[in-house]
Amino acid sequence: MRTRVLVADDSGVVRAVLTEQLSARGFTVLQAADGEQALTVCRRERPDIVLLDVDMPVRTGHEVLTELRGAAETRDIPVVFLTGRAQVSDAAEGLALGAHDYLRKPVEPIELVARMTTALRLSELQDELRRRNDELSESVGRLEEANAELTNANKLAADLIAMLSHDLRQPLTTIIAYAEVLVTDWSGVPDSDKHQSLERMHAAARHLDQLVEEVLIMVRAETDAMPTERREIVAAAAVHEALTVLAVAPDAVTVRDPASARALVDPGHLKHILSNLLGNALKYGAPPVEVEVGHAAGAVEIRISDHGEGVPAEFVPRVFDRFARAGSGVATTKKGTGLGLYIVRQLAHANRATVRYERNEPAGASFILRLEAPPDGAAA
Repeated sequence: MRTRVLVADDSGVVRAVLTEQLSARGFTVLQAADGEQALTVCRRERPDIVLLDVDMPVRTGHEVLTELRGAAETRDIPVVFLTGRAQVSDAAEGLALGAHDYLRKPVEPIELVARMTTALRLSELQDELRRRNDELSESVGRLEEANAELTNANKLAADLIAMLSHDLRQPLTTIIAYAEVLVTDWSGVPDSDKHQSLERMHAAARHLDQLVEEVLIMVRAETDAMPTERREIVAAAAVHEALTVLAVAPDAVTVRDPASARALVDPGHLKHILSNLLGNALKYGAPPVEVEVGHAAGAVEIRISDHGEGVPAEFVPRVFDRFARAGSGVATTKKGTGLGLYIVRQLAHANRATVRYERNEPAGASFILRLEAPPDGAAA
């Protein structure tokens, strides 16, 4: 189904140009010549997205947006402001009213479509969060357990919206900013700068992809929609595979597995768990980083240790919490979302496993993953 765009601008020329550009790219375009018409079209047609001029007769763009956000049937329609103004305060006012983005005219078609696509994707994520929250709200009733689920869903929604507005927007902004420079002045940008810009866009895109993957895992875990297919694997082989994925030098991590232990676990989940724990040891800890695999009372334990400063004592009770970040120590000097260890714990639980933290002696951190062993306790 074609995406329907309302172009609301008092300039017939602007409407005509945008209609031609968007139609050529597969959009269905609706038009409005003033603020009142824009409201009427939104209420009647419910467009997928609105391109809204700030300075319009009858009602300004800001007034239109206020009306849209105040009505249940139109409050979720994403709005991108278009304006000829140059003041930063105007953009801030529009965003504060609930606009998804703010563009200055004239707008390059490539940038316009990119910003619209971003706004639509963010809106879809927010709609999904609201839908899940509504579904939980309907089931609350008189059950105390349902009340707890609703509280958690509300917290998840707030955390995700905060993440959308900060952690996800940062790499998006980087990609858009460098793309804008290349698109507007490709011939005037030196080749070395082009290459550097593309490298930074690529890094931002990879970072964004990682964040999205973490969000998807988190939401699946929270909604008990985590598919888990456990099978017997060689624990040490999984460790070496994770080290390969992380591109860790062979001598950077020592792996000891005297018993060639085997465990029951979803291989994809274990790969994510080990990559996260090993990545943390290398990122926040100090060498030597050591991995010890062995049997322990009918289970298999994988202990990952480093010799850094360890987890601050006051943070230990929250180390596996969602979006938790230590307020002191080396963690404050590194970028992160606070989702990694939370996802590790959720994936462990999905595999009937546990994960815990212990202080390494004489210094450092140890994270111990305890997995179920096969019924016969097999060893290779």
